[in-house]
Amino acid sequence: MQNGAEARQGEIVTFYSFKGGTGRTMAVANVAWILGAAGKRVLAADWDLESPGLHRFFHPFLDVSRLSALGGVIDLIREFDHATTADEPREPSWYAHYAQVQRYATPLRWSFPGGGSVHFLSAGRQNRDYATQLGDLDWDDFYERRHGGRFFDALREDMRRHYDYVLVDSRTGLTELADICTAHLPDTLVSCFTFAEQAINGAAVLAREISTRYRNRSIRILPVPMHVDTTQPAQAQAGRTVAMRRMAGLPANMTEAQRRRYWAAVEVPYQPAYAFEEILAAVADPPGLPGTLLAAYSELVAHITHGAVTGAPVMDEGLRRRTAARFVRTPDPAVTEVILHHDATDAVWAEWVTSLCHAAGLTVADPTPGNTPARGHGRRLTIISAANAAALARLTRDERAPAANPPLAVYVADVAAVPAFDAAHSVRLSGDDVLAASTGLLTLLGHAATALDASHPPVRFPGLPPMMFHMPPRDPGFTGRDDDLGLLRARLRDHDDATLLPAGARVAVQGMGGIGKTQLAVEYAHRYAGAYDLVWWIDATADVTAQLAALAPHLAVAARPTPAGTARAALAALERGRMYRHWLIVIDGADDIDAVVGLLPRGSGHVVVTSRNPGWAEHADLLEVGLFDRVESIAHLRHRLPTIRDSEAVQLAASVADLPIAVAAAGSWLADTGRPPADLLVEPGRLEPDLRLTWDASLRRLGEETPAAYRLIEICALLAPEIPLHIVYSDALAATLAEVDPALTDRWKRGKLLQTVNRLALVRLDVRGQDAGGARVLIHPVLQRVIRSRMADADLSANRHRAHLVLAATRPRADVDDPRSWAAYGALWPHLDASGAAECGDAAVRQLLLHRLRYLQLHGDTGESRTLGRHLDELWTRALDRTADPDSHAELHRQLGHLREHTATLHHDPFPG
Repeated sequence: MQNGAEARQGEIVTFYSFKGGTGRTMAVANVAWILGAAGKRVLAADWDLESPGLHRFFHPFLDVSRLSALGGVIDLIREFDHATTADEPREPSWYAHYAQVQRYATPLRWSFPGGGSVHFLSAGRQNRDYATQLGDLDWDDFYERRHGGRFFDALREDMRRHYDYVLVDSRTGLTELADICTAHLPDTLVSCFTFAEQAINGAAVLAREISTRYRNRSIRILPVPMHVDTTQPAQAQAGRTVAMRRMAGLPANMTEAQRRRYWAAVEVPYQPAYAFEEILAAVADPPGLPGTLLAAYSELVAHITHGAVTGAPVMDEGLRRRTAARFVRTPDPAVTEVILHHDATDAVWAEWVTSLCHAAGLTVADPTPGNTPARGHGRRLTIISAANAAALARLTRDERAPAANPPLAVYVADVAAVPAFDAAHSVRLSGDDVLAASTGLLTLLGHAATALDASHPPVRFPGLPPMMFHMPPRDPGFTGRDDDLGLLRARLRDHDDATLLPAGARVAVQGMGGIGKTQLAVEYAHRYAGAYDLVWWIDATADVTAQLAALAPHLAVAARPTPAGTARAALAALERGRMYRHWLIVIDGADDIDAVVGLLPRGSGHVVVTSRNPGWAEHADLLEVGLFDRVESIAHLRHRLPTIRDSEAVQLAASVADLPIAVAAAGSWLADTGRPPADLLVEPGRLEPDLRLTWDASLRRLGEETPAAYRLIEICALLAPEIPLHIVYSDALAATLAEVDPALTDRWKRGKLLQTVNRLALVRLDVRGQDAGGARVLIHPVLQRVIRSRMADADLSANRHRAHLVLAATRPRADVDDPRSWAAYGALWPHLDASGAAECGDAAVRQLLLHRLRYLQLHGDTGESRTLGRHLDELWTRALDRTADPDSHAELHRQLGHLREHTATLHHDPFPG
């Protein structure tokens, strides 16, 4: 055997596709089987390290327990990588030892005729460390500093020495790993592609790259069309013609007549029966029939081997049938209840799975917050995607799960298999074939697609991307808001019955500036894109009519003489729903309701509006978006700053009062500058230039259109963030507003003024109040800082004094010693601190401060009483020396005496009264 190995100079054949879902891996497995059955010694190597799947086509013939412990490609590379760090003398060819591929190759358990064999080399051990090992690989460093090129040269020679044919299942796309497979290793490159434009273009680009940049390697290129749907001959011929033109001259060294025969012969047809599970067509297809996958793969083998092998020997029919049956999943007993687990970002897939299960008569429990909780002992079904695959890969198989009831998995993305879920109890939903996906999932659950209940029509299949998607890009730093997104989706779906709501499903996302309304809408559109045929974004601050008119061509609507006419025609086409039944229109920044409300489409689609204006409650279902909760703030900061300490994140979140835009600004500033969080805690004003942009337009508009309302917001900015409504409606505040607008002595007009400010979402009215505190006006602390930064020093001083006078004038009439007044007095105290009332020289304000001192004494707060007393004593003593007016001097002297009397009692009776 050794002599044969030494004499063997095998051929390395890489199978590559620019896009996934072409059938590349299936081709590798079938070509390997045909070659092995023809007496060849074959190695099938899974180099698709990020999404290995070749083993699934060989699973009846593999020792799974040995395979999981043996390792594969990534282990070969890692061993060599580690060895390069050793500081010791070596032979010049030392790296050849690490390139011995047979250490990790395992033979298929099948008796091939003529001494043939197929060995399988996996991507690597599929354990919790696999993803980490793969992510840590730096291919540039591996090649340049660790002489990775020599290692791959040695690996290439080792494989050619031990095998007649080495078939490499390459990673998709344009990556360093794909370059190794397509340029460094192969003698022949099989370029797999579908007739989709992107797939053809990717194959053509690679062919040019190999033919020019790596000309010295003389790599033979065999283009192979796959998944060709012969039921659509016109479209197939169009794709064939484009592909042959883009890859003119391939394969090389053929006449044009030979090339035409080649392209017609190697074309792999699409066969729906193979979409449900991984089956070897070389076993399942009857031999000798034209138009089968086996016939196409046999033709490909003939070209790979230069005519040496034209097909596999005919297998005994009984053996063939029995072997094919080994690939077919034996369904578990039919599932009646599903307990669904999924990442929040895969909610649209959860909707589809739930709808399909309901149509099959199954009950579904979804433990995700806001959904149906589990009540019984249903079968656990996990949706696996790029969002949760890495986390799930760190789990181990639950050995406590009963053998008759193992967890099920449905893969909705091209990710690596998760070890915690057996392949026999999993299904992959690839591509946009809704029938194959539905059948595959229902088969996994032990049900037939023919048993679907027509009264439960399934929702749109998320594997089909929207036919038109016009949206801003997704924010990669978006975090949190899962509850709000789920609620928005639920509100829209609740109104899907247009007969109950003629206006259709409309939800207005409302909140103050900087709360994250726009980003919420963008994330919703991307997260739930699979639920829609058309998604269209409209900026309400620009020409809405023109943006609706721009939608017309996508609805096959001809332009009208005017943009308004074209927009109306587009709206009518949307409402009819003939071209797109499932559509989403997002109108962002619609603060002017009258300018937009008449342009909202009705019908079977969804409309999402974002606005600061709470008046949308009259026209749509209002979804009020609030601040981040503290957990969301911390999560966002940790996303931007992975090394931030919990205590720092908590302090930062508190410093900006969990306002999303301020949390994001803080994270960005720290990430961009590399400064420690303590710097921002000391100087929070560093963020104000960026944050001012959020409110500048609203504040400028308010100042120009309603100066009295602007005066109101300025005074609110000098108080604490939670202001009792009776202060805002007080005669004292009205008097200062009357300086700007004399009509505001009318209480009704004061209410209109507050509504103006509220409509711009600069404040929020809490009419329910908090506990016994009564109704309040709420203004965010960050907005307060921004408003204060806009005031000139003189205006700031004047408004601060106005605020002091208002506080003094609105104190309770009852004495502070009366317990019935304590709640009202307590509501005033935060505003004294916020406004700096201790610095005020007005006698009425000083009297209010004396009341506060007495209040603290009555409540036994000795420490704060002493601190406040000392502080006021220092301030008033200095003020006394500067006061020249006799009456003012006498009044201040009297109040200073009262202050000292109060503080003196603290040394004798800490609990007076």
